[in-house]
Amino acid sequence: MIVLVPCLFELVRGIVTSLWRRPQRVDPRIPVRLGSSSDENWGVSLTLQNGTKKRKSKLFEEYESIIKILKKYDFDFENLAFEGGGNKGIAYGGAVKILEKIGVLWKCKRFAGSSAGAAVALLVALGYSGDEIIFMMKRDISADNFMDSRSGRLGLLYNLFYHHGWHPGKKLHQTLESYVEQATGRPHLTFEELYQEFDKELCVVCTNITTMSAEYFHPKTTPDVSIALAVRMSMSLPGVFQPVKLERHGTTYVYVDGGLLCNYPVHVFDGWFLSMKPKDSFLKRLDISTKHKATNQHFMFGGHNTKTLGMMLYSGNEVEFMKNQFENRLTKLDDDGKAEFYFENPRPDTKLAKFNGPIVDQYLKTERKRNRIFEAAMHFWQALRECDKDGNDAIDKDELRKALQNGIFTEHDATVLFGKTYSVDQIFQDMDTNKDGSINWQEFLYFIERRSVAFMCYVQKLSMRDVNTFGDFLTSVLDTVEINVKQLYMKTNDDERTIGINTDYVQTTDFYMETEDKEFLIRQGAIACIQYLKAYIEKNYGETISYQLVT
Repeated sequence: MIVLVPCLFELVRGIVTSLWRRPQRVDPRIPVRLGSSSDENWGVSLTLQNGTKKRKSKLFEEYESIIKILKKYDFDFENLAFEGGGNKGIAYGGAVKILEKIGVLWKCKRFAGSSAGAAVALLVALGYSGDEIIFMMKRDISADNFMDSRSGRLGLLYNLFYHHGWHPGKKLHQTLESYVEQATGRPHLTFEELYQEFDKELCVVCTNITTMSAEYFHPKTTPDVSIALAVRMSMSLPGVFQPVKLERHGTTYVYVDGGLLCNYPVHVFDGWFLSMKPKDSFLKRLDISTKHKATNQHFMFGGHNTKTLGMMLYSGNEVEFMKNQFENRLTKLDDDGKAEFYFENPRPDTKLAKFNGPIVDQYLKTERKRNRIFEAAMHFWQALRECDKDGNDAIDKDELRKALQNGIFTEHDATVLFGKTYSVDQIFQDMDTNKDGSINWQEFLYFIERRSVAFMCYVQKLSMRDVNTFGDFLTSVLDTVEINVKQLYMKTNDDERTIGINTDYVQTTDFYMETEDKEFLIRQGAIACIQYLKAYIEKNYGETISYQLVT
């Protein structure tokens, strides 16, 4: 049933987006080599709010002073990994351009990606500049260029049941082959040829539903497979695109979206499994006599490669691992203790922003309220623990009174939890639900949950999503699966090597975007990259950098 979820979700969204203006159809096979990586080819139109006036600006004219500072530091990255994220992936263009400007991009030799992230990894591995990648993204990413079902929505059910997917994906495959051909002269370039002739390692993650496992396409594992075909397979969103059947050595395998089992392959260059060093060959490393060890993630991808830099995407109302850490990089506290962004990036005046923006704003408003309650509840629980002098795991009224006077639990915390006016007797009465004269752990949880906060959910650094509509239900099902699958391969300190890009109102399946939407995403990617590098410098060099935007 999970295979049907993205398709159903796309159908619902398609009914709404079909009312919007469709972008002009273009031929993605038109050459895009710009001849240089100069900024003059990369100017983006940025709408600034200045009363009723609007002006155009080039992104890197504003960031030039920041880039000059970042160029002074050495960033020891050699591998890049890109998470899947559908059309949100346009934001990668801004981050890639920043890495190019400071000299990091051309030092990288190994690239990995899943789903839409695989397409970006492909472009970077082929040597396309930041300018060219952004140009192709702005030009090519649209529903009309990739959704190639002849019958449109009328053919949805027929194609789904007879071909296991709505769209054949031939246009997508042709576009990917055109990118490879423009860069190398050969549309069917293989992983081995890319490695041997261009000294680049590419890893594309696909989901093999024949073997029911994630498969890592790489010169070490699949040297004779076309890189364009592998990326096409990795982008086969179940239900939306038809799966790809690939015959290898007499056996036919069926492949779908790599993001189904491994959407963020930041781990693939950890350990020995994809290492091309002679000492890490399968003959020397793989001991199949111990089956549990041979396929163990920790055995295959052990360690933590600090030379790997990954990028993740999340929309404003999306539940994501490490989201809090990412947002802390992007915001600072003002004089009143409220979070504000280091860089303002106003939403454009587009149909998509008007439609999705209020939904995201409402979610963030609710989430901020819940986070304030959770923080106050954490302080309250810490104070209760300190005041449980007899250690019986139950709080009596005297211990509650002492907890309310504990310095850990502030007056602001009390106002958030209990309101402006409260008393010890009233609080104790509200919390002691079984009326046994004490407050236990379950009664504490009940008290917090009555304020619409799942306490243990927030302890795990996750958040909640209200399920009120059919769309909410489908989105929550997908996010639930993805978040729990990620726990199989993500490591606790992966945030230290990850750029988190907030795409705000743009969702994974927003296929109909205007130029201003795409430019907004590009800017979001650039901002996230800059703030990550700033945090990296502070952690690894012990230096705090400051900069002034040129406006």
